[in-house]
Amino acid sequence: MRQPDDVHRILSTRWANQHKDWFAATIAATPSDDWPLAIPLKPPTESMARRDPAGLAAWISCWRDRERQGHCNVLWAERQWPILGRQTLPEHIVVGGPAEAAALLGQAERWRLAEARGRELHGRWPQLASAAAKQFDLLADWSTQDFTRLAEFLEWLLKNPDSGLYPRQVPVRGIDSKWLERRSGPVTALWLALRADENSGGAYPDVLGLRAPPAMIRLRVLDPDLRLCFNGLTETSATADELGAIRTRPRRLLMVENLQNAIALPDIPGTLVVMGLGKGTGILSRIPWLYETAVGYWGDIDTHGLHILGHTRKFLPGVRSLLMDQDTLLAHRDLWVEEPSQAGPNAPEGLTDAEADLLAGLKCHRWGVNVRLEQERISWDYVLGSVAAWIRQS
Repeated sequence: MRQPDDVHRILSTRWANQHKDWFAATIAATPSDDWPLAIPLKPPTESMARRDPAGLAAWISCWRDRERQGHCNVLWAERQWPILGRQTLPEHIVVGGPAEAAALLGQAERWRLAEARGRELHGRWPQLASAAAKQFDLLADWSTQDFTRLAEFLEWLLKNPDSGLYPRQVPVRGIDSKWLERRSGPVTALWLALRADENSGGAYPDVLGLRAPPAMIRLRVLDPDLRLCFNGLTETSATADELGAIRTRPRRLLMVENLQNAIALPDIPGTLVVMGLGKGTGILSRIPWLYETAVGYWGDIDTHGLHILGHTRKFLPGVRSLLMDQDTLLAHRDLWVEEPSQAGPNAPEGLTDAEADLLAGLKCHRWGVNVRLEQERISWDYVLGSVAAWIRQS
């Protein structure tokens, strides 16, 4: 005998798996074979009822009360039992449509808002039916102000598809860079659907015809002579194009993830240090002179650091790793920490045999579970020795 909680779980599962399909059909006003939905209540046999007559009475009363209070539509069935006689038992819960399902699950207001907003978008732009159907949570949960801004922004985009403005410059009230960044996924999806006859490639903000702020490279200039190219500054930030245009080319460039490590490095002739690029090392591929420069990479000894190293070698095959080897790892065993989550299972291309073996050892927990040596934990004398060796060889 299914209780209300059982029915709620069944309907919740259906909702999780199918509510976007229900929503799509509702917006497009397309008939659906899903409705009405009948959920069996599994009434007992007579032998089961005889074992627990009080339980049967309570079960029947429960469903009568819920029907009387308007919580659900119950389909009743007559049973003629040899001993207990005629019984009227609840046989199915009948759900007439998605709005009724939403109400039973406490989602009535969300469904009402999403349906009204979905129909509004479909009415203004029929080609948005499919894309809007995939944005149920957006349409159900956004504030009135945010939904209004969305519609006004889409209208503005239609008139200005290639504005070249920064997000901050968009002349739609309430639209700014933070608003767009937090909602770039759904906004981009709706815009691509709206202009379906055009090229649908690209990502935010380019796909909206907007301009992304230039990516900045943070760097330290370790050579006093090179500082003349940067107005005497030891530390600054520049775009890749600006860095590519400097008059005096460095002999070496060292990528260092940890900022304090980079700041602590002493002056080194002919050397620049770039800091904290993370997975964004690809930006350096836009610097032409870098392909004729000795390049080093120093990241954490963990799976993500080695994956970044492999990725970097896709555009800089000659990059050399510093302090990312098994000897360094084992020399600092007492300073290991745990890597919260390891990089994906596929080993990146471009690693040397020793680096690939180190990565495999980390992934198979050769030295312990999720072993990680952060670069800031390596003793400074050890660091300076490795940097000096790199300088001699470059």
